[in-house]
Amino acid sequence: MEDLTASEITNLIASFSTNTMASVVTSDLLKKAESDDVRSMLELGVQIAKAEVKVLSIS
Repeated sequence: MEDLTASEITNLIASFSTNTMASVVTSDLLKKAESDDVRSMLELGVQIAKAEVKVLSIS
């Protein structure tokens, strides 16, 4: 396995932070959603963000 450059590490950290924040904020919005359509989109957003965090955590 090759060593990561500083730029690559920075991108991984930024992606992890962004997706973690998106997961938390979207989960909070999901609690307040009144429309089924909005709820469905927010649930998808949470799933995607959590999946990305999981992938980045394994790396």
